[in-house]
Amino acid sequence: MTFWIFLITDLGMVAIYIVCARGLTTYRDGMLLGVHIPPEAVSTDEVQAILSDYRRKSRLCHLWNAVTSIAISFLCFWSFSIFMIVWTIWLIGFCTLPSLVMFRTHRRLYDKKVKNQWFCGETAGTIQIDTRVAAMSDKLALSHWHHLPILLLALAGAFPFVNQLRRIYGDGWEIWMLPGTLVLVELLFWGFHFWFVKQRNVVYSTDSDLNYQINRLEKRTWSILWLALDWVNLCSFAILFCPVIRHGRMDSGSLFLFAILQTAMALSLTAVIVWIRRRRSSLLAQVQSVLLVDDDLYWKNGWYSNPNDPHLFIQDRMNSAQWAVNLGRPAGRILSVGVLGGVVLLLLWLCAMLVRMEFTKFDLQIAADTKTGEQIVEVIAGDYEVSFPLAELQEAEILDELPDADFYKTNGMADDHMLLGKFNGRDIGNCRLYIYKGHTPVLRLKTSEYLIFINSKEEEEVLQWRDELQR
Repeated sequence: MTFWIFLITDLGMVAIYIVCARGLTTYRDGMLLGVHIPPEAVSTDEVQAILSDYRRKSRLCHLWNAVTSIAISFLCFWSFSIFMIVWTIWLIGFCTLPSLVMFRTHRRLYDKKVKNQWFCGETAGTIQIDTRVAAMSDKLALSHWHHLPILLLALAGAFPFVNQLRRIYGDGWEIWMLPGTLVLVELLFWGFHFWFVKQRNVVYSTDSDLNYQINRLEKRTWSILWLALDWVNLCSFAILFCPVIRHGRMDSGSLFLFAILQTAMALSLTAVIVWIRRRRSSLLAQVQSVLLVDDDLYWKNGWYSNPNDPHLFIQDRMNSAQWAVNLGRPAGRILSVGVLGGVVLLLLWLCAMLVRMEFTKFDLQIAADTKTGEQIVEVIAGDYEVSFPLAELQEAEILDELPDADFYKTNGMADDHMLLGKFNGRDIGNCRLYIYKGHTPVLRLKTSEYLIFINSKEEEEVLQWRDELQR
């Protein structure tokens, strides 16, 4: 399952990147590769050589990302922690290599433009406003308040889900992960809707009707999309929640449907980006009075940097469906460094945690508390260590194998090699598993708070643990 999830996700990301970046090599809205140049300059040998070089390097980047993503996915069958480390390196490369190629090509074309004086349109800093379109801004898109009933339904469904998890798994923080994710994603869709429809209208020509038509096309389409994605996301989580509320656990069918709906959401987002771009180009092709603002000076390195612009976010030059941060402002630089650094640190922490979980040997030790002198039993295993006073131990018995209790993971790690963390077993309830698959016997420990199953790759070590506890 992990193999297919990562494989489909990685190839999907590569495909989305290809679709979004493909339009850069087409002369559209007076721009080529994000640089404003006159139409007659497009066919010159200099520009065509830059385009040819960019296409060749982009194809190599996309091919490399696709092939390596397939190869890396097979590491899931060997070691998940090693896979995550390699995959993290791949993800960083996926995000940086194509962007570096695009930024370098963008700067080459900009330098060529400056050298040949290929300036066109209004000068940088000119702001065009269509007052007629501005007066009808409220009619351009659906209201963002349509998300309120969806959020209320999400909250109404989350509480029964949490209550059922609390009855099954106790009061651990893990029971809030899925409902918290649902509410957070619903708020994000609401925020995206609000953000897109509140953006300043773009003036494309001297024809107010055309400006109104294009701005309405973009804002209404995006508002409908965010609203539709919000509903679909609610339905996908409901598919996950219903089996838990009814039967106390998820099933493979609900997970499969959830993955299908989430994939459909990503594909629909890509389809809308392509459709809006083509529809806008089709409408602009019908008029001759297209207004251009040559602000390439602030985009010359591929990213936006304008210290005189008070806006922190601006529509991205390379992809109109996303927003760029104004790196010319201190807040923009701090935000960019903070987000990128935070993501990198999070990925590094995740990799370190997985390595520790997979390669920390399961062990059981008895030690005296340095303050009270009380004997403490410590189960050592990555990030899921547990300890309790020896006096609270009620049972310690050797089992031939782990009970066939249809264990369900609530927080931890479960792969082809081990079961580690918090689980819930049929007719057993909440328990902690520290199990190497394929190894016996198993030591069962019971206290008033914990039910623990632990084994070792060496049979004699399990017997030694039991004997030490009895002594």
